[in-house]
Amino acid sequence: MNKFDKEVRRLAKQTKCITSKEYEERMDFLLKKLHREDRNKVRKSIFTFSAGKAGFAACILIAAVVVAVPTTAKVNNMVAERMASMSEKEQKVYVGMMDPDKRTREHDTEAIRYSRTLSSDEEMRMNYLSGQYEEGVFPEGGMKIVDRLEENTEITCPVLEIWNREFYLPERELTDNELLQMIDVMQKERYTAENSEESKKTIAEQQEFIENPNPGEKDITEEEAVAKASAYLQGMYGIDVSSMNYTVEFVMGHYLDDGGYGDYEVIFQGNDDWSYVIDLKGETGVPTDIMILKGDLNYANYVSGQSWEVTENGINSAYESTKEKLFEMFGSDIEIVRSTCEFPIDEDENVTEGALYFLFESDNGYTYHFRYMIDEDMIGYFLISENDSLSLHISRNGYVVMPLEP
Repeated sequence: MNKFDKEVRRLAKQTKCITSKEYEERMDFLLKKLHREDRNKVRKSIFTFSAGKAGFAACILIAAVVVAVPTTAKVNNMVAERMASMSEKEQKVYVGMMDPDKRTREHDTEAIRYSRTLSSDEEMRMNYLSGQYEEGVFPEGGMKIVDRLEENTEITCPVLEIWNREFYLPERELTDNELLQMIDVMQKERYTAENSEESKKTIAEQQEFIENPNPGEKDITEEEAVAKASAYLQGMYGIDVSSMNYTVEFVMGHYLDDGGYGDYEVIFQGNDDWSYVIDLKGETGVPTDIMILKGDLNYANYVSGQSWEVTENGINSAYESTKEKLFEMFGSDIEIVRSTCEFPIDEDENVTEGALYFLFESDNGYTYHFRYMIDEDMIGYFLISENDSLSLHISRNGYVVMPLEP
């Protein structure tokens, strides 16, 4: 076994577990808003909470803060009164739960997790009690919430640890009251997040966009957006889009600190069933994401089902190819601070999903994410985030996260 193989095995053993189904659900949630049909529904019906500062999968972080307006219309009066009656001391606890300094960067973009899977009976009772909670059936007492659990703590009743955003549960069946306490905690976290100053500011900015969904004085023109989108596609795929049909639309898109909520969505359609979807910030022209589709096949979430043997040469070759595309798109003067290759493996330690994830953190505050399709030797998806934890999969069992030389 060579040094590279040993490193793969070491990194694989270090990671903790979530199931592949949970991972796919998480990614599906993130990616569905990128689908044009779903995005249109989003623009018409909800305000999307700012995900820029929280990272690549931040829309999963505070699942409650995909906010419909008005917020208070979503709960009945008894629940609203319970939320509003929280003491100042209790409010500080929930405000602290949103403090990034109190959470590990490994989990600050996720919904609250459970230390074990709920039994089918617990799931059934949880669903039933969620409805009862909305009708005013509240728990007796409150759940224990700690910043960090001490090592080897015996779990005799449910405890929420802020650091890992995790409910630590006893191995026995939970009581109805304990399930209600968990529901209560999640409802209060949601309420606190939705009513934070940052959330109010976000909603106000998005409301402003909805009331006037047109480019402003600071935004680039449609012609400039099309030209920039063409250049990025040339850099990533080496294609000439001048003969393709295209559409351009100004939409509510992704938030980055250097621009507002207005995005240009440019879609190029070729005669060969391939299409390319590029979102660019209205003010800066920075591409927040690029998707490639062949017919109904979306390479952002396409899983080939083929396994691929991990080799040092294979990883390095794909890495160098992807890094070259990064420089072609944004110029060779970009300074890469850190980079990783991330991939899921099976029991034989072969790459599954037919994809490698390359992340490049630069000195300009951006992290560039590439989904490299192994068999097709192409980028299936690209996204920019900022102020982000470099790794997306660092705590995933069955995922290897390999630091690479920039």
